[in-house]
Amino acid sequence: MDQSAPGRYQAEFDAGQAGSYQLMFSQTQDGRVVGRQSRGLAVGYPDELRLKPVNRDLLQSVARSTGGRFDPSPESVFAPPARSVPRAAPLWPYLLAAAVFLFVADVALRRIDLTLFAGRGRSRLLARPA
Repeated sequence: MDQSAPGRYQAEFDAGQAGSYQLMFSQTQDGRVVGRQSRGLAVGYPDELRLKPVNRDLLQSVARSTGGRFDPSPESVFAPPARSVPRAAPLWPYLLAAAVFLFVADVALRRIDLTLFAGRGRSRLLARPA
């Protein structure tokens, strides 16, 4: 570090990100540490996150171009709209019910032997006396 005044030293370093930094300084003499200090440093937020005055001209031009109103009253913001939009119905309950029905039907068709029912019907017809 460079000495800027008697008892004052300064250094510059590049802080890559905003946040808090903890700096540790130590002074050595003949290979032994004779002094140690700790300091904190806070690097502020980037410019896009800082609170700045409102750009009213830009907001007014956006409101004009999109058909909105600039600086409306709270009552008009929370009032129900004059036009409505149809609400989309969720399909997942119907699709889930169809999937469960098809699953049960699939398991039932795999487990039940339908040849027994077909064989009994034929044997009754064939065994009937003429």
